[in-house]
Amino acid sequence: MRILRTIIALMLLTVAAGSATAQTLKAQKVYMFGFSLSFNDSTVYLTHIQEVPNCYVNEKSNMLVSRGEYSSQLRHYLRTRGNQSPTCITFWSTDRRKIDKKYANIRTKYIDKAKIKYDIRYVKDDEFHYTAVPLANNGNAAATTKGK
Repeated sequence: MRILRTIIALMLLTVAAGSATAQTLKAQKVYMFGFSLSFNDSTVYLTHIQEVPNCYVNEKSNMLVSRGEYSSQLRHYLRTRGNQSPTCITFWSTDRRKIDKKYANIRTKYIDKAKIKYDIRYVKDDEFHYTAVPLANNGNAAATTKGK
C-alpha cells in the first residue's frame, strides 16, 4: 500500500511539473534597437528602432524568447566591423511608444547629459537589421504556439 501511494505521488508530481514548464508562445511584431558600449574606449554604437516581425514572446512572463540571440546578432556585426570587445544590449517592446521612450532615455543618458564625452556611432539600417530568431524547442519545456 505504501509503495502504491509513493508511485501515485510521483506520477502526480511528474504531471504537475510538466504542466508548470509548458510555455504559451505567441509570434508577433516586436520593436527593438541595439546599444553597444566598448569598455576599451568611449565608443557607443546605437541602432535605430527596427520593426522585427514573427518574434516569439512568452505570453505568461511577457518575455522575448531567445533574448540573448538578438544581442549576439549585433555583437557579430560589430566584430566584423573591427570592434573586438563589444558589450551589446538589445532593448525591445511590443509597443512602439514604450520603445520610443527607452530609446530617448538612452540618447539622453549617453548624448545629452553624459559626464564623459562618448564617440556616438549610429549603425545604419541598410548595414545591420535584426532578424527573428526561429523557435527552437530543445525539449526542456513544452511549447505551444499561437498565431498572430
